[in-house]
Amino acid sequence: MNSGTIFNKTLSFIAYEVSMSTMPGDYYLKVKTQPVTLTNNEFSQEVAIRMNISQHLALGVIRTYADVVKDAIISGYGVNTEFCYGGPTGEGTLDKADLGKALDNSRIKANAVFHPTKSLREALASCPKELFKQPAVVGPWLTDAYALTYDEEGNQVRTYPKAGNNIILTGNNLKVGGNDSSIGVAFTSIETPSTSIKVSLSDITINQPQKLVFVLPTGVSDGLWDVTVTTQLGSGSKPIKTVRSSSLPDPLQVGEPEEDDDEQDGPVVQ
Repeated sequence: MNSGTIFNKTLSFIAYEVSMSTMPGDYYLKVKTQPVTLTNNEFSQEVAIRMNISQHLALGVIRTYADVVKDAIISGYGVNTEFCYGGPTGEGTLDKADLGKALDNSRIKANAVFHPTKSLREALASCPKELFKQPAVVGPWLTDAYALTYDEEGNQVRTYPKAGNNIILTGNNLKVGGNDSSIGVAFTSIETPSTSIKVSLSDITINQPQKLVFVLPTGVSDGLWDVTVTTQLGSGSKPIKTVRSSSLPDPLQVGEPEEDDDEQDGPVVQ
């Protein structure tokens, strides 16, 4: 069997300066994700190399497998693969008079939930890890996004941003300015990439090189979002000719995330 060519099986971590006094340490670490998302096309190339088969055959098997798993989930089955387990979830309400009628889809929400398997968690725990050497910052560098609230003792603590409330972005050279139509802060839905919501310069209430503060638009619903800052200001907030952008290394969770049971190794079906 041939070995693959795409993956180095090493996780790089970026160190970010702690901005909250309640957090331990001087820096906290986040995984540096790759700049592209792999699709079945890349997976089929790797499978073809490892199994010494044609990419066309590998792609057909991968797509058929995906269809089988999808059909199982929408048939009410829990699924357990080598890397994840999960199954369908749903919720809704009915009036007593509706019990004998066909279900009204507008009153039902169906979804699916997935969790890493034990083998994937063990692989993540044992794989080599390294500290990513960040190059000199020449444009905006967005490192964090969060909201603030107060605990029972009156201490200010971090919390998940929520639409309609203030959100704080931190980093370096973030000050937004310029005449290009693209400048501002963009939120792009992970679940629906075609959904993108922009915050313009006029809506940013605190616009500083190391911090941006504004009200999160109501259209940014609960879930995962990519966040990108675009500006025509460089180091020292000086105007530059080119537009530069920086995105959060990981998707931003808006609203409280769904609870996960990481210790369970079987499918969770509701």
